[in-house]
Amino acid sequence: MSHPEPDLLQLLWEAGHALQAMSRRMERTLGVSGPQRLVLRELVRDPGIVPGELAGVLGIHASTVTGLVDGLVSAGLVERRRDVRDRRSSRLFATPAGVELFSRDTVTIESVVGSTAAQMSAEQRRAGALVLQEMSRALRAAAEASEP
Repeated sequence: MSHPEPDLLQLLWEAGHALQAMSRRMERTLGVSGPQRLVLRELVRDPGIVPGELAGVLGIHASTVTGLVDGLVSAGLVERRRDVRDRRSSRLFATPAGVELFSRDTVTIESVVGSTAAQMSAEQRRAGALVLQEMSRALRAAAEASEP
């Protein structure tokens, strides 16, 4: 008996909804959403990154980064510092409170994804990553092509 092909669209919707639910849980328990914690992760990894580079790393629009960073700055978790070489630009840094929040050992999107990935073979992780990369690329391209 052959196995039916997985319904990728349905699985993508399910994953999206699960991410949103977990993000809401993180906001209630940690005070930051999943996307905000992802920004903190990048600032801990790469202190002093400029917003445009951060947008590229995260694969999101620069205006989305601005909104996420504004919320983190208001919460005292991130600070903007003027770039000494280019006064028109700023660099982003996690504050000590931001680093502490990021370092907490708690259930987050990345902890769930990490533990799930650890249960998979390297081949399964590579195949899954390829599917997600191609879906994201195609969806972004279609969205950009349909904008006036």
